[in-house]
Amino acid sequence: MQRLRQYTLYHTVRLLSKTDLLKYLLGSPSSMRNIAKWHCQLTKYDIEYVSHTSVKGQAIADHLAEFPIDDDTPINYDFPDEGILQVNNKEEDPGWKMYFDGAVNSTGSGIGVVLISLKGRHFPVAAKINFPGTNNIAEYEACILGLPIAIDLKVKELEVFGDSMLTIF
Repeated sequence: MQRLRQYTLYHTVRLLSKTDLLKYLLGSPSSMRNIAKWHCQLTKYDIEYVSHTSVKGQAIADHLAEFPIDDDTPINYDFPDEGILQVNNKEEDPGWKMYFDGAVNSTGSGIGVVLISLKGRHFPVAAKINFPGTNNIAEYEACILGLPIAIDLKVKELEVFGDSMLTIF
């Protein structure tokens, strides 16, 4: 400690430890004898005990607070293609669309379908599956749920969208 005295006298020392030092000191009979001697020697230093878990959560925030970034680079607010309003890759024939999704968790399974008409009207349908299964089964069931509804609405052409890698023909 004598070699580090010049550094420790004038600065706060943060003591990092994975274990709780107080528990260690109070649990060891040999260290109980030395506590008074250590206390006298260490009181002249500004030592701050920091638990290891609090360092993880505060490390980035403390670093950014102590060393702020002086970035004078101006932000460019110009959009190079702001004159373009819309880009169409194909000729759009507004047809019926069906979006489906299904999910399984510990409380059960749920599926949902949204049919969108030619005029943009939305027909949402949701259901709960009462049998155990995987997420893929829930996805297939969601797709199957929307098909009879599309048939009832006399849909001739239907574009189907899902968020999984199901094979749909």
